[in-house]
Amino acid sequence: MRSRLRLAGDLEWQRCFSGQKRVTAIPANNTASYRFCARQSQGARDYQEDDYGFLDARENDGEPEHTLLAVADGMGGHANGARASAIAAEAFIDAYQHSGEATVKRLEGALHHANQRVARAIADEPALAGMGTTLVGVVIRQERLNWVSVGDSPLWLFRQGHLAQLNADHSMAPLLQQMVVDGRISAEEAASDPKRNSLLSAVMGHDIELIDLPSEPLACQTGDLVIIGSDGLQTLSDAEIQTIVAGHSQDSAMKISEALIRAVDAKAKPGQDNVTVLVYRPTVGHDVRQSGSAASIAEADERPKQSTGTSGIGLKQLGIITLGLLAVVALVYLLSLSMTTGQ
Repeated sequence: MRSRLRLAGDLEWQRCFSGQKRVTAIPANNTASYRFCARQSQGARDYQEDDYGFLDARENDGEPEHTLLAVADGMGGHANGARASAIAAEAFIDAYQHSGEATVKRLEGALHHANQRVARAIADEPALAGMGTTLVGVVIRQERLNWVSVGDSPLWLFRQGHLAQLNADHSMAPLLQQMVVDGRISAEEAASDPKRNSLLSAVMGHDIELIDLPSEPLACQTGDLVIIGSDGLQTLSDAEIQTIVAGHSQDSAMKISEALIRAVDAKAKPGQDNVTVLVYRPTVGHDVRQSGSAASIAEADERPKQSTGTSGIGLKQLGIITLGLLAVVALVYLLSLSMTTGQ
């Protein structure tokens, strides 16, 4: 990926890469490494199917922040998975960069452009049939966070010591967990189910079954950290990730991302999947439009109200709606589903 991120106040474009990416040394106190870092691990695999990209989308120097982040986790075998994630991530960023739409429409258009590019690659090279990828795209602009998500690559917000996953999980895992809650299967059965990592939606060049694209942004607060990963990072539980990030919350994004990668490596999980983690610290001005202390993570789980006074849908309600959609799709796909994320 050649996409670059210039952070506000930097004099030059900066990079903070690892894994198969080109590496440029950045001092520990550099703005780029403090506010943003991307890290990868190949895990126990012989190949890397994850890809990522980022872009400074500011239209002029007067705009303090307009950042696009993207993570794609490919599937379909060594070469095909890597091709799918690279095509999708690059096409997504390129389409966003050249769009003049409002943020939500811009994200939606970029996603469909990425899907079309995957379809075109398969049409040009039929041997690529069956390849696909997850895709998470996040925009931080004017102290607001928007995202679009397909698949099971997680997006988290760390706020006030607490970690919350923002995006929907389009795999069988939430349905299996609901079956545990309903008493239909045991937790052990859910954890060992061979279809646990099967995807209900992915970017594969045909109609995308499920898309998580909230219509309203989430307000950023001082101290927030945005974390995007491939599902290989979920070798760590959310509680473990929260503990690690909390212990480094005042450190640079570089130190946080490296600590997460080290923790995954320390697990020494057999067959460990590829891991990608992006850590980003949004810019929030001193005149944050909130009174009193920062809201708790539970309050952050509710979408900010629209300017008209109509309440936006909350993340908890969104999760319920998404779970219902997943259940419907699962009834259709459960017996025939063959898509997996490589675990």
